[in-house]
Amino acid sequence: MLVTTMVATTLVLACIHQHDRVFAGSATKKVQVTARVVAHSHMTVLYQISKVRITRADIKRGYVDIGSASRFAVHSNNPQGYILIFRVAAMPFKTVHVKGNGTDAYLDGGQSFVRRPYFRGTEAVEFSFQLILLEDVQPGVYAWPVDIGIIDDRGA
Repeated sequence: MLVTTMVATTLVLACIHQHDRVFAGSATKKVQVTARVVAHSHMTVLYQISKVRITRADIKRGYVDIGSASRFAVHSNNPQGYILIFRVAAMPFKTVHVKGNGTDAYLDGGQSFVRRPYFRGTEAVEFSFQLILLEDVQPGVYAWPVDIGIIDDRGA
């Protein structure tokens, strides 16, 4: 729509600047139009676990395995891909091991970034987690410690 409006405006202005009358008929004029598509990535959360239960058996083992804890869909038009941001709350967890869709990362507290390659269309992403427990953790129910976000990979 914007490109069509720009081309029409250019043609009208070209006719006005000729100082001659314009008659019906045919005329051709080459117009060069360039467009830049802004890179954009969007993530839709399909499922996200909200709590994790830690038992005495988990504490004895030293970790908790949570399969299919995060599922989401990513749509990106950026040929350089996108970057997932993992924000990890320390709480009773020493390290978080993220697995799935070609990602295998160990995350400590704070933020971690994982670069993902370009995927044409919408990519279904599913992650499983292994939560490595601190030594002094107590059994109980805890809030889910991992928040996932997305940013475009603009080659920075």
